[in-house]
Amino acid sequence: MMTAGSNHIDEIACLLMEGFSGKFQSLKMPVHEQEIAFLCLAEHIVNYHSSNLVIKRDEIIQGLLFIKPKKWIGTELTKQLLKKLRFTAFLKTIAFFFFLDHRCNNNEMHIDILVVAASSRGKGIGAQLIQTVKSQVDAAQQLTLFVSADNNAARRLYEKQDFLVSRKGKSKTGGRFHGIKEWHFMEWRGDVHREKKI
Repeated sequence: MMTAGSNHIDEIACLLMEGFSGKFQSLKMPVHEQEIAFLCLAEHIVNYHSSNLVIKRDEIIQGLLFIKPKKWIGTELTKQLLKKLRFTAFLKTIAFFFFLDHRCNNNEMHIDILVVAASSRGKGIGAQLIQTVKSQVDAAQQLTLFVSADNNAARRLYEKQDFLVSRKGKSKTGGRFHGIKEWHFMEWRGDVHREKKI
């Protein structure tokens, strides 16, 4: 496990594209504009929020997990997207990110992104990334994430990692932007699981 540096930006962008391109399809953006959007996101994460990023690497990056920062420096990302995308593509991308956004409470660590390369799936990479973050959660905190209701593989992974569904919801508007019409909000609480071990 390691954090990422500037030499990993292209790899991270490709992995983000691989993991999220399906959700981007509803925006009907050309592939090259999707690639630009994910490259901007990768650059932004590495340049401003690398301490929130954990990657699993062998010869290539096999998976990454990104914790939402307490203070997201969104203006810099917005400037880059506006500079590099057509205006309509810029608006679609901003809307896409907006409808995936989550406001954290003070005691919450939120997994914003968890992606495993297709060639590395089924090897426990996702579980390793989650366990790395769990080890950083103190007793007063909770670790949270959203998952699409129909993403059974992801839900099984989180359930095996002791995440529980605390909320379910639907989003017709959000579904038009990222294709997720029904979602589950899952959480893992550090204090509860420490009590079980004692």
